[in-house]
Parts: sequence; C-alpha cells; structure tokens
Amino acid sequence: MNFRPASSIGALLSVTSLAAFLTLPGCREPGDDGNRVPVAGKVTFKDAKPLPRGTVIFTPDGAKGNKSQHEPRGPIDADGNYKLSTTAQLGGVQPGWYTVTIVAQEPYDESKSSWDPPWLINRKYGNRDTSGLAVEVIENPEPGRYDFQVSK
Repeated sequence: MNFRPASSIGALLSVTSLAAFLTLPGCREPGDDGNRVPVAGKVTFKDAKPLPRGTVIFTPDGAKGNKSQHEPRGPIDADGNYKLSTTAQLGGVQPGWYTVTIVAQEPYDESKSSWDPPWLINRKYGNRDTSGLAVEVIENPEPGRYDFQVSK
C-alpha cells in the first residue's frame, strides 16, 4: 500500500477551500444571474384582516420568460407581513414573472388523527396551478405591488 498523507491532506484542503469559496455570500448559484431585488408584502383576507401565519412561495413562470431556477419563499408573520429570500445566503428575488402560492394551515396537533391540519385559507392558494395569483417582480415597485388578498 502506498500511503501519501501530504498529498491527501493537500487535496482535502483544496476541496475544502473550493467549497468555502463557492458558499460565500454573493457567489452565484446555478440559474442565478446575480440581480436580485427585495420583495416584501402583506397577505390579508377580503375584510382586510391579516393572515396570521403561513408561507408565500414565488415560482418562476417560464412561459413568461422567467428562467430562474430558484423558488423564493418567506414566512408570514402574525401581522400578515412576509419577506422573500432566494436561499439562506441569497436575499431578494430575481426580476421576472412568478406564479404565487400561499400555504396557511393551523399548526399540526399530534392529538388529532389528521395529517392534514385545517387550512386558514382556500386550498386553491396552495397550488400554483389553481391559486390565480401571479406577479412580475421589478426593480422599483409601487407600494402594495406584492400584497395579496385571499379568501377562506
């Protein structure tokens, strides 16, 4: 057996250095052109009451030219507000058209036998094909551009 610890350690350090470099904030990931803008909004019911929990998900709309490989998402807080990020390292969203889904269910309760907690909103919003929600992310949006009104 020919054991060469020096070259093995050197190879390990090279791989480790490359991995660290690729995960630095600001580095591009596949499908990321580096141009991202902040996206934040509010989700309310028709009576202007805020949706108190859930997740907003933007799915790139390839039919409208958005070739991004990222699906930005963000949690909804108790006041109905959300802010999207592309990944933990990449804040913001690439400009372009997106279909929007909103998932909002009661918290899971182990004491109940259901694996599907009740929805706070109409289930159609949880599917990009039925949500009926779409938006174009732009560089300088007008106030309220990323606000959504949902029904029960």
